[in-house]
Amino acid sequence: SALLSILKGQKHGKRRRFMSAFFLTGAVQTGKSTAIRRFLCANSALRRGGFLTVSIPTGTGFDVFIVPPVWTERDLTPDALVGRRGGAYEKHPEHFDGRGCALLAERKCDIILMDELGRMELDAHAFRAAVLAAIHSGTPVLGVIKPEHNAFLDEVRAQNGVELFPLTIENREEAPAAIAAWYARASREKRA
Repeated sequence: SALLSILKGQKHGKRRRFMSAFFLTGAVQTGKSTAIRRFLCANSALRRGGFLTVSIPTGTGFDVFIVPPVWTERDLTPDALVGRRGGAYEKHPEHFDGRGCALLAERKCDIILMDELGRMELDAHAFRAAVLAAIHSGTPVLGVIKPEHNAFLDEVRAQNGVELFPLTIENREEAPAAIAAWYARASREKRA
């Protein structure tokens, strides 16, 4: 199973290199963000950096905001509105470049969250660079990446140290344990 491979630190019978970033990927509603929340609930002492994207229902679709990992309604500010979906599609790369970069710059944390990376960020070049810098910062990165191809997502997947966990309905119960095993290795490597 995927979990057994992660726990052993092996893939295809070969010793694996250190993975500084762990991204869940898979179809909508398979439980990617839920698996991350379950891991974080079990590890509540972890200081969290990075960002979440939250979708707030409107009359015609959803407003999408970029917020800190622990957020309140006060974080749903105009500069945090990164796009709209459902009904009219709209994206605001300047808000990824502003608010998103500020959230990723905060490094007084044990783990950097990125939930989720997708297509809205394609034209947010400063944000894209900040995501790559965070992956190589030495602080473990845990996130969700859409299972589609574009220049940004493919670049993230191609980074050294990025591990993907394809999440399905069938294996989603394994995900929190897989995240915990990865984080234990990543935090040991960070201390080394």
